[in-house]
Amino acid sequence: MTTVSETNYQELLKELQFKIQNLEKRQPEDSVSIVCSSNDLDKLMPALIIATGAASSGMKVDVFFTLWGLLALQKKKIFKGKGILEKMMMLITPKGLKGIGLSKMNMFGLGPFFMKLMMKKHHITPLDELVQHALELGVNLHACQMTMGMMGITKEEMIDGLSYCGVAAYIQQASKAKITLFIG
Repeated sequence: MTTVSETNYQELLKELQFKIQNLEKRQPEDSVSIVCSSNDLDKLMPALIIATGAASSGMKVDVFFTLWGLLALQKKKIFKGKGILEKMMMLITPKGLKGIGLSKMNMFGLGPFFMKLMMKKHHITPLDELVQHALELGVNLHACQMTMGMMGITKEEMIDGLSYCGVAAYIQQASKAKITLFIG
């Protein structure tokens, strides 16, 4: 024979077990999510160094490149089939990692030149190699589809190994990450 208090206890126990299961499902993954919206050398470096460092330590890593950050992943420019605004945008922006500057102290290109010399002197991996290393480590590099559409950039212009997604897909992924960073 069960008493009222035992019945309440059993219901309370079931309710607590249900809540614990839901909390366990919502635990963040051992992952890092980074938004990179800049193509400045001094902002791309930390994004890629953090990404490769986290991947090297066994974490799942996603980097979402949007706005100017997207230009760092561009391998070539295709003018054919684009409107005048897209062509003008292509003329005024650097292609890929060549010709990128610093966010401060660019000094007509001398800033990045000296930064690259110091990186070489201290055996710091150059950006183009960091991107390849990130891909080899399994870092997911995502190109923002909205930005690509706005700037008239096509998949054929981008480096190999990227995935393409919108903000909704990125938010869904980032909401599961243990660490989220914005570098812009």
